[in-house]
Amino acid sequence: MSKFKFVMGAIALAGAMQMGSSAYAFENKFNNYQFNYAPVFAKLELFAKWVGGDLRASSIAIGNNFTAETDGSTRILTQQTQLSPVGAELKAQIKDAGSVDLTVAGICNNASIENEQSHTTSIDNVQRCNTTDPYAYSDVYANLVGGDFGLSNVAIGNNLSIDMAAANSWVGNTQANAGAVYASVNAVVENVGGAVDVTVAAIGNNASITQRFGN
Repeated sequence: MSKFKFVMGAIALAGAMQMGSSAYAFENKFNNYQFNYAPVFAKLELFAKWVGGDLRASSIAIGNNFTAETDGSTRILTQQTQLSPVGAELKAQIKDAGSVDLTVAGICNNASIENEQSHTTSIDNVQRCNTTDPYAYSDVYANLVGGDFGLSNVAIGNNLSIDMAAANSWVGNTQANAGAVYASVNAVVENVGGAVDVTVAAIGNNASITQRFGN
């Protein structure tokens, strides 16, 4: 299984190199290689009482993270490999606050790319989550929330987001997740003045691509 993942990654990488060596002259060129061999954990224990305004808290663990924002014709090659556990935890007791917004995320690999005003855009993404169990866990008690209450608890192996405006585009995406993905929420929410929105999601591989017309 591991050999298969590395072979597929090598094939995608070779395709990206061939694309990048074409006759077209790109204005922007990026090569990103990220390898993480150590565990990544985030843990937040929160006790909040009599908060005069809004309360926002986040517990986020990411093995590899890449963000690019470009204008003009762009070629991007990004390769991310996570080889150790990743996890995020939140334990919170909240009483008497305005609106409450809580975020918990455990992600092996994350890549976010935005490209505007482009004639040609070429993107090749290779992500490998070769670890045991990326996870996100929340244990929350909230009482007397004056506004809205929101909790997002997400665990993802590999995540790719592309938003581009290009007349011509090429995207190659290879995502491989080798482990179980866990997301768990234990929440008690009482006496809320506004809306309550709780999300729990466990995703192995996720890719979101938006293509708009460019120059």
